[in-house]
Amino acid sequence: MPTIRELFPDDWPAVQAMAQRSFPAPQGKFIRPTEEGTLALVDDTPAAAALLRTFPLRDGRRVGYIAWLFTDPAFQSQGLAKRLIAASVARLEDLGCRHILTDIEGHNTASAFSFVGNGFRRIGFADQWRIIGPSNLPRLWLRTVDPGHFIWMRDVNPALPRPDLQRLSTWGINWLFALTATLFGTSLLSFISLNRPSGTDALALLLGVVLVFGFREAAMRMTAKAKGWPLEYRIWDSAFIFALPVAVLFGKLFPLPGGLYPRQDRWRYPDALPALGLAAVAGTISVMALVALSLVVSRMQVQGFMQALASAVLFIGKPLLLFDSILAFPPFSCFNARRIFDLHRGLWAGFAVLGAILFLWRI
Repeated sequence: MPTIRELFPDDWPAVQAMAQRSFPAPQGKFIRPTEEGTLALVDDTPAAAALLRTFPLRDGRRVGYIAWLFTDPAFQSQGLAKRLIAASVARLEDLGCRHILTDIEGHNTASAFSFVGNGFRRIGFADQWRIIGPSNLPRLWLRTVDPGHFIWMRDVNPALPRPDLQRLSTWGINWLFALTATLFGTSLLSFISLNRPSGTDALALLLGVVLVFGFREAAMRMTAKAKGWPLEYRIWDSAFIFALPVAVLFGKLFPLPGGLYPRQDRWRYPDALPALGLAAVAGTISVMALVALSLVVSRMQVQGFMQALASAVLFIGKPLLLFDSILAFPPFSCFNARRIFDLHRGLWAGFAVLGAILFLWRI
């Protein structure tokens, strides 16, 4: 029987070594000690760990956060994760935490199964607003910021999200970020002389967001449905707080298109990968096609709104290509490049080369 106990400072070297074995490089190297934790030992050997944090809300409520949960590959499939979650919940309750939560990447079904079995449920923006409160959301997001990760909370009855409202919210917020990036330009000191976009530019950016995100989602949805996996749209809300400083400081859009996932929480990633991988291929091809077409229009020096629209599509589509075709590793595993990588590494390499060419192509 495994032994579950509190994590002590002397355990950290063994825990850090375990993290590097449990996560793909270089993700494991970035895991740092937390103020609390629980450890599972099998025959006195560290086999799994949970790293915990707590933080206060503005009204005095304390939130407990399971920041990391990982099992040494040599001890997987022994039920250690569920036991650690239960012990972590008990520890956070002893510390006076009123709310206990974690965040899980949308395709990490193994972690989702473990947390569902311990009373956690995925909550969307409406539940975060209702339970945590609007004034506390920045505090929550700053501690859980990670694109494609969803917040899961224990002992809640989540509301049923409306994908259409989530989609419209995503388009609107990304449009505001694109406007902000255009306003501040590319200099860290650009606030001295703001580059105010015209009405034509603002309209072109809005249409560009709808075209790039809309065609991407439509291609993915139709491909997955043809493979027998109907998908639902989910907003990547907690990462918006990261996109704002990127727009202000660097004058660039950090695109957050949201994602498509199987409608139920209980599904296995290996089973869905053939459909999700092909859907990612279709979505990435659609973005590549729009970027390529916009490059052609820009080189033709077409005047008027078409030129503004082509520039907007490039402004939005080029950075999205980085994540959808090249960056297949944490913390960007929610984008299409990771699904393509998991589907076929040779295919991903080809998409990465083509994506890099389109990204670097100058008008």
